[in-house]
Amino acid sequence: MFMVRFLLVVLITSASFVLVQCQSKYKLSSDTTSYFIADGPGSADTVIVILEGGPKCALDFDINGRAYTEYLHRHSNYLFAAVHQYSTYDDQLCSDDDFTISDAEEATRLGTEMLLSTISYFKKRNRVVIVVGQSYGAFIAINSLNKERAQADHYCITAGRFLSNREQLKFQKWGINSGFEEDGTTWIEPDTTKVNRFRRSRYHTIRRNKQYLKVPLGINYMEKLRGVDLSRFHFYTGSKDENVGLMTSAEIQFIKSHGGKVDVLEVGHYKQWMTMIDDLELWMKGE
Repeated sequence: MFMVRFLLVVLITSASFVLVQCQSKYKLSSDTTSYFIADGPGSADTVIVILEGGPKCALDFDINGRAYTEYLHRHSNYLFAAVHQYSTYDDQLCSDDDFTISDAEEATRLGTEMLLSTISYFKKRNRVVIVVGQSYGAFIAINSLNKERAQADHYCITAGRFLSNREQLKFQKWGINSGFEEDGTTWIEPDTTKVNRFRRSRYHTIRRNKQYLKVPLGINYMEKLRGVDLSRFHFYTGSKDENVGLMTSAEIQFIKSHGGKVDVLEVGHYKQWMTMIDDLELWMKGE
């Protein structure tokens, strides 16, 4: 009898330990409105959901209230909702010394969940929802389709990829950033021997963690999203993109074959939004 009780205690203790181990250290509030920062008339018929580039430790929209979408002619008539990245939602993540790629996968899942919940929140209130995603935000928008079909009415996505450069991804797994030549296709191998010794350790931790956050978004979305309707999506890629590179012909063909639209622009990473704003203006006019 003693042995039976002993075994039961061991089994219960072991099960409790596994449960604790499986519990994520990252969580979301049940309050959907905490997932985004809103600005503009709350009664607006149209909501523009903003997904900033990054990853960041704080949203630009939060710090200075600025966004590319402010250049829309009737911007004061729209409600803007800048969705948090998980690294801006949980301000401890960026400087977490123990942050891992597994943690990044969970943070990506929750960041994607915040986007989907935000869209759902406004659609339930009968709003027209437009998602505008740039760079890291573009990847989150694409990743959201990995969970379910498009929920928003329209998506404008600049500087994203359906298949990240494999060499760039390899260095991101090491916590190292890299980029491309002006042709947007030639990857530049980073010089890992250069270390800024005048920076505090926190700086290096933040830089590493930001690269880790990119890793889960480096999957082949052409495989994951095969058969998914992309007709609500308008993508933009820059032939001189120095950060994520120009989309390949295979990526472009995939998008078009799934009903999406792609424009190849003769610009770098940070100027694609200019054309996107003009096109969005026309879409909102029904042209």
